[in-house]
Amino acid sequence: PLQVATWTATGLDGVDPHAHSIHAVERAAAALRDAGHEVSEIAVPAPYSEPVRNALETWFAAMVHASIAPVIPPEQHHLLLPYTRLLYETGATLSSTDTLMAQAVLARFADAFLATLDDFDLTLTPTTSGPPAPIGHFLADGVEGVADAMLAWSCYTPWANLTGQPAISLPSHLDESGLPYAVQLVGRPRGDGELLAVAAQLEQAGLWSEIHPPCWDR
Repeated sequence: PLQVATWTATGLDGVDPHAHSIHAVERAAAALRDAGHEVSEIAVPAPYSEPVRNALETWFAAMVHASIAPVIPPEQHHLLLPYTRLLYETGATLSSTDTLMAQAVLARFADAFLATLDDFDLTLTPTTSGPPAPIGHFLADGVEGVADAMLAWSCYTPWANLTGQPAISLPSHLDESGLPYAVQLVGRPRGDGELLAVAAQLEQAGLWSEIHPPCWDR
């Protein structure tokens, strides 16, 4: 039996999870309890404060600029997608101090998750705060609003990237419109095998069998 931490709060002010995102976690938590694991609801280890959000944007811009500068000549920058071009241009204005300070903020953010989750073997959250986003969703408030829109939708996943923990997204169910929802399971650092074993356990429990096409069972 494993100790599983779970939460559904987004960590963002003014952003609440869709009812189906919460339902996905409830279904998975029930299946884990049925399998003998202990599931405990906890608060989000650290919120997305303004310094954290700014640091994410700074780090992202720095990485995009570093990736693009050596391989795409300036005369081809007009071919970049608008948000990619914005990140590149923002990254070009950053100093080494800006990047290092952003890294320090994100390291403290990651440490809060590692410390809080040290007593748990797994973490269970929604994968996204809502259903799959339609084309153009993230550009609804212009290119300057893409970062906030992306974080609001994917707020449950960045921390696992920052801590380096293994994570897996598992399907849960379909809503009334036929759109899929999923849950995220995060294991301990270097705990890939244990994480995959629990994912297989949920698969065998039939958590998402009703949304598989018949050919998957052959």
